Amino acid sequence: MENRRIICATGSRPYTPALEGIDDPRIIMSDDLFSSTKKVGENVLVFDFGGDWPVMEAFIYLAEKGHQVTLISSRLHIGETVHQYFRHEYLKKLYNLNVTLLPLYDIGAIKENHVIIRNLFTQQKQELTNWDSIVLSLGRIPNTELFEEMKGHAPIVKQIGIALYY
Repeated sequence: MENRRIICATGSRPYTPALEGIDDPRIIMSDDLFSSTKKVGENVLVFDFGGDWPVMEAFIYLAEKGHQVTLISSRLHIGETVHQYFRHEYLKKLYNLNVTLLPLYDIGAIKENHVIIRNLFTQQKQELTNWDSIVLSLGRIPNTELFEEMKGHAPIVKQIGIALYY
């Protein structure tokens, strides 16, 4: 009995903030972009707070499919966590696809006909009205529910994997 161990490798899921309008049916999580049954509209607002390469690929995918994409990021640079050589190639492609890039903004609220964004430094708000869909990539949080539930069911209960990095 003393040798029983439970190892939880439960991964992570997209972070969904407690935000006014977060339940709007026009929102698509970036993880679901390619598998969702939701139709992506012509004018797409993309909120990227991670600045990583999978989301950069998603922006390019949307723009190449003919969507008008506005990319809003809380990062100093679009694609900030991507190595500069790759980031420059991504940015070159995004600029050539006429994607609007808005670094240093976060999302304030999603209203019926507009989205409120705010500058991270000045907190000045701006309303965006020309959109049909919103893609959210706001980071990830660990799936810890099973780990918490298993505590006490064995002498050793450990969580491993990507859940430890968030």
